[in-house]
Amino acid sequence: MECTRLLIVLLTIIGMWIVVPDDLSALPRFSIDAGVSCQECHVNPTGGGMRNEFGAEYYSRIVLPMRTSRQEQRLEGFSTSLNDFIRTGTNFRTLFIYEDDGYNTFWQMQGDLYVSMQASRDLLFYIDIGLYQGFEIFGLLSIPSIDSYIKVGKYIPAYGIRMDDHNVYTRSGAPGIVNVPFGPRAEDTGVEFGYNSDAATLSFGVFSGNPGGGPRFADESINAVALRGEWRLQSGGGINGFLGGSLYRNKRSAFETINYGIFGGIASERNFNILGELMFVNFKQPPDAPAENYLLFFAELNYLVKQGIDLKLQYNLGTGGTPDRSRQAIGTGAELFLIPGLELRPLYRIHFSDELPNFSEGILMFHIFI
Repeated sequence: MECTRLLIVLLTIIGMWIVVPDDLSALPRFSIDAGVSCQECHVNPTGGGMRNEFGAEYYSRIVLPMRTSRQEQRLEGFSTSLNDFIRTGTNFRTLFIYEDDGYNTFWQMQGDLYVSMQASRDLLFYIDIGLYQGFEIFGLLSIPSIDSYIKVGKYIPAYGIRMDDHNVYTRSGAPGIVNVPFGPRAEDTGVEFGYNSDAATLSFGVFSGNPGGGPRFADESINAVALRGEWRLQSGGGINGFLGGSLYRNKRSAFETINYGIFGGIASERNFNILGELMFVNFKQPPDAPAENYLLFFAELNYLVKQGIDLKLQYNLGTGGTPDRSRQAIGTGAELFLIPGLELRPLYRIHFSDELPNFSEGILMFHIFI
């Protein structure tokens, strides 16, 4: 039965790609399409969170939405700046979830308010206040002469591909297999040194090793390190890509975890891209417990049908542990940018395993952003 459902999902997404005409003049949607870093659109050099002036006032209002609605809904003089030094932004994500056991509900996934304040030409203060216990707050010192920066505060360590879908296995882990500390409310306190040029990004950070905050821990020391590097390729033939690697190690008195892996992607001028990430996890509870090893994999194909309509196909794999177990998930959906500031994202995903319960879920996300 599960194989039949998977086949239906695959045939559906392939059929949609075939019968719906593409728009070759549509502009690129992702950083991979343009061969640039996430910093092109975001205040945070490692991506996510608040959009900068280009991301908020041009990309999200001119490039993303459908052409007809873009013209009808355009606000003359729109700006996220309160004055020359203070900018704001928001991200609200509300989900309607339906699972195959009949469970259905609404869930407020995200409700974040962003504020950035320029203290001087190269020094910026940033705060992300969310609905839940997690928040980000940091100071960012830019060093333009060497394309570098120093970031100090509380934020999610840079690792792999920072997907906004926190249910992918390489961000939050595989259900029933293993969890990883890169999902929502995984902010940690520390300092990060980074280099960001047109061709490459490199960051190194040291952290307390206490993701999400909470009570102080007994082993008062720097416990975690994070290293991430990315190389970007722009070819004259309309093919762009990126390739990188990540390492995260958190050694505490109660446990030690090491996450490492590679990630990358490739995009063509025909508005098609594929990106993926492979992660290895080594987890040990000292002093005598044997280490447990896991493998997590995520891949996503995106196809821009026409401006404002993007189709996607996802695959997730998680395996390992004691006893050895595995789980896979396949999903299909779309991203619909109907008007500036509004995205609808329907997604259907099936999770299946030989050792664990199988389940499927349908999600409709309402995303409002500035």
